[in-house]
Amino acid sequence: MPAHGMPRRDLMTVLSLKGGTATGRLAGLLPRTVVEEPPLFLFVTALALAYAVYAVIQHDNFRTGLDLGIFDQALWHYSRFEAPASTLLGLSNLLGDHFHPILVVLAPLYWVWSDARVLLIAQAVLVAASVVPVFLFARARVGRVGAYLLALSYGTFWGLQAGISYDFHEVAFAPLLIALAILFIDRRRWGPYFVIIALLLCVKEDQALLVCFFGVYLATMREYRRGAITFAAGIVWYLVVTNVVFPALSPTGAYTHWAYPQFGKDLPHALLGVLDHPLRVFEVLFDSSQKVKTLFYLLVAFLGLALRSRLAILLGPLIAARFLSSSSQFWQPYFHYSMTIAPVLAMGAATGLAGLAASLPARWRPAVLRGGALATLTAGIIVTAAVPQTPLKQVVKSHAHTFDDPPYAPALRAALARVPPHASVMAVDPLVPHLTRRKLVTEIEQGKRVADYLVTNVVDPVGSPGPWALAGGFPDSYAKLQGEVLNRLGYYEPIFLEDGWFVGRRRGAHGAPRPAGLAPASALDVRALVAADISWERARASALSDVLRCTQLGRRHDGATHDCWGAAGTDLRRRRPVVAALLASVAPRVGAGCGILARAALVGTATFGQGVE
Repeated sequence: MPAHGMPRRDLMTVLSLKGGTATGRLAGLLPRTVVEEPPLFLFVTALALAYAVYAVIQHDNFRTGLDLGIFDQALWHYSRFEAPASTLLGLSNLLGDHFHPILVVLAPLYWVWSDARVLLIAQAVLVAASVVPVFLFARARVGRVGAYLLALSYGTFWGLQAGISYDFHEVAFAPLLIALAILFIDRRRWGPYFVIIALLLCVKEDQALLVCFFGVYLATMREYRRGAITFAAGIVWYLVVTNVVFPALSPTGAYTHWAYPQFGKDLPHALLGVLDHPLRVFEVLFDSSQKVKTLFYLLVAFLGLALRSRLAILLGPLIAARFLSSSSQFWQPYFHYSMTIAPVLAMGAATGLAGLAASLPARWRPAVLRGGALATLTAGIIVTAAVPQTPLKQVVKSHAHTFDDPPYAPALRAALARVPPHASVMAVDPLVPHLTRRKLVTEIEQGKRVADYLVTNVVDPVGSPGPWALAGGFPDSYAKLQGEVLNRLGYYEPIFLEDGWFVGRRRGAHGAPRPAGLAPASALDVRALVAADISWERARASALSDVLRCTQLGRRHDGATHDCWGAAGTDLRRRRPVVAALLASVAPRVGAGCGILARAALVGTATFGQGVE
């Protein structure tokens, strides 16, 4: 084995390119790998395709939301050579919220196809491409077979799946860049390494801390000068972004995403606080069972082998940034927060496994390397089965139903077709990323100005209640959301109403309204509906009272239990046909909105009656 743990073929490749430019070396990595490892290329292609198809179908079925809309609107502005504004967040420049200038490289894609699905496909390709450096790094340590097993384990890692299934985020660039940085350090390719570090700093402001730890990692390898340069770059970048860029671009004049108040008001104060009370870190790290559970999922997926590697140095900032946060959202095994740690875990596992094999007799090493890689893949599959709501688990469990349209999709598509391309619009969360390629789109929120169009569901709660989710439990949130919708309806002329989906156009803004979908019911029909409602509520209350009384008798083993159940629901059985007939007669006569509600009530009465029986 040559120096630095590389096989002879990889070492010769590096030597042959020694005179090339950094970008030339970087650009030549993928074509050489395709020639050397065709199965790897097929796996990466299949993975990118699978992830892209899953994400696009989720979007087409209205299972994406606010985050995708935020980035879609920003990229739409970038593609028009404009500042990346976000009316969803109320920002004239999204870089004042998080600093992610790397997103601009995706803007040319919008010249070809201006659609939110471009971001989902790009994210799938970036994540799949990160398998290549992980494989190359692992091949030098665990052999070709072991590297393929680790690449498969990494490519299907639950943390990457969670990121793919949750809209689009700027950290989609991070797995590829982090894996390349580790690979180029391993191969002593310093030009490409520093190019990658510069790009990683442009992913998001918090990657500066990881860059600092890359400097520490280099120092442990006695690369003191390059380590010092890397460490200084991370520190300077973080200070410039938080003290210069954010005050200039943020409407508050400050960085608004500091999530570690228990340690200090900002990073310098937090570091001083940790130095004063170092044990406080461990107290906070394990103060929640959810933190422990998610940490377990992360480490066990690769058998904890990364902890035996020098790469464990890079785990420190990634784990701290997530599990020392005061926001419980970071502790969950969902969302996109596991994407940055994924390559470190996988590549650390390769190093840890190689170190373990090196401590054993030579005749055992090949079997240990392959068996350990297979055990890692097995552990990853088991953990994926344990983590809730991963795409792979959903597909295996639900099969084709994972990709089924929601029942309301046809009506919703018809509703969206009624909104002109450039009109300002206010909508509920799952509609947002379908409407963001315009100058003004917002969620329905108190205090937001009236847009030209309003799109929402006036019958059923669909998707997340958006800003109202912070108001308390979801029922309360939806009640507040619908209350705000009710307050705004007076500003709009109805132009579409089907299956509860309502499209309103601002009164007086665009000439005469189209045919209204919300017509008032006659006084006679209203009285009939009110009478039906009163009768049904009495029948429902009586049935529930009967069930409760009979259940209590049964628990006491009372002899009257059998007779009680025989008589239970008598009032419900008597009233239900009357109510159903009344609803069926009124529904065709009342306006579209009331007709929808009447038909829904008709189904509801039948369902409730069957449930009681």
